[in-house]
Amino acid sequence: MASIAASCPLEGSGLYARLSGEVPLSAAAPLELILELMPKADLLEKQKFVFLLLLKYLDSPGHYRIPVRGTLAKPQVF
Repeated sequence: MASIAASCPLEGSGLYARLSGEVPLSAAAPLELILELMPKADLLEKQKFVFLLLLKYLDSPGHYRIPVRGTLAKPQVF
């Protein structure tokens, strides 16, 4: 199945994120993406509960790696 290697940086108030991996050219093909979240300390403090839920994705202090699987038509976070 054909795919395109992609990396998309996103930046917001207190958060830097990057979505990277292989994006298939078919909506039914499987996804192999990683969503990386790098929150600033003030956002971590304000949103403690959210980041506690993401604790299993903590790669290193202040860096979360969340796998995105499924298909382009129906992505899923594992």
